[in-house]
Amino acid sequence: MDTVAPPRRLELTDALIVVASELLFIALPLEVISIVEIHHGGSWASVFESSEWSFAAAVLFGQAVVKMISVAAEGAIKERASFCGALAIVFGLVPSLIILALILMEKTSPGLRVAQMTMFVLGVAVYTAFATAAHLVPQRERG
Repeated sequence: MDTVAPPRRLELTDALIVVASELLFIALPLEVISIVEIHHGGSWASVFESSEWSFAAAVLFGQAVVKMISVAAEGAIKERASFCGALAIVFGLVPSLIILALILMEKTSPGLRVAQMTMFVLGVAVYTAFATAAHLVPQRERG
């Protein structure tokens, strides 16, 4: 009788490579929008004024929460995973959506530009941390 090997637990380097490839697909639409904006005579400043950065930050925080849900579902320290997910919602997802709404409602101010870029960078960091953790958690045997 053949035995099925348990799923392999990813090592940190492998997990970071997987997360980096996921982040590349988040960066792709931003790259396209930037190229189109510059092609149409926009400046680099206009690229960073675009509301897509806030949208991308919201997506990153939302996906980070999904990663924490999967960590909690696997039984890995549910309380901590729930707390991290709540932090990402309260201090990441909601502020990103508020900034997005403000940018869509009014002319972009320097403060909003800085806020949306800060939220994007934080979104990348939080997503990277949460997704890496999700990949490092050993998968329970399904049966």
